[in-house]
Amino acid sequence: MKISYQWIIYRKKARTLLYFYIMKRLILLLGLLAVMAGACAPSRYVRPLEKGQWAAQGHFGGPLFSNLGYTIPVPLTSAGVGYGLDEDITLFADLQITELAFGVIQLNAGGNYYLSRPEGYRPGITGTLILNAAVSTWDGRAKLWPQLDVNARWAYGQNDNQIYLGLSNFFEPARYRTQGEAQPAHWLPSIFAGHVFSGKSWDLSLEGKWIAPNQSNEWSVVDYVSAAQRGSFGLYLGIAKRF
Repeated sequence: MKISYQWIIYRKKARTLLYFYIMKRLILLLGLLAVMAGACAPSRYVRPLEKGQWAAQGHFGGPLFSNLGYTIPVPLTSAGVGYGLDEDITLFADLQITELAFGVIQLNAGGNYYLSRPEGYRPGITGTLILNAAVSTWDGRAKLWPQLDVNARWAYGQNDNQIYLGLSNFFEPARYRTQGEAQPAHWLPSIFAGHVFSGKSWDLSLEGKWIAPNQSNEWSVVDYVSAAQRGSFGLYLGIAKRF
């Protein structure tokens, strides 16, 4: 009976340790997914909407990795809507679909503002302010990440196709990571360029991105595709319907 009782205590302790280990890893994964979905998201509404115009937009893609033996993007997906508040401001909100499968509800809301309209060969310049918010359904933890982007775009063709490039700035305000370690990076910049194929009411976009080139991925368990072991390259496909 004594041996049996000690064995029961041992099993309970082992289960408890395993539970906390799994939960710690799960919380870390959820946090990583949330940051990835925000910092690695593509541009929204490169061409601002007209006043009073609505649009629905979806994106697929993410950082490129090769752990599976071939290079593919992390399958991050999002869907959202946009609204032209006036000729200079477009408001939008997105829901990150992939994170829902892992128990994270993440919303990204913000707006584009025309800093300079295109004229001749001079590009149109827009500034984008975004607030990324995530809540874990596992433990109720919530986080906010501000983001500030700047885009330059050139239009061509009868359908007003767009070539664009820009700089994205994702900020991590927390001093510590989920597991209590010091936060090593509070600024995650990204450099991006893309093309929007425009129809009468549909837009199809393709964007390439160099995510967090200021961060080393040398010790990452994920084999990110990058240059000089810095950050990760990303690839995104987007589709939008204007109403």
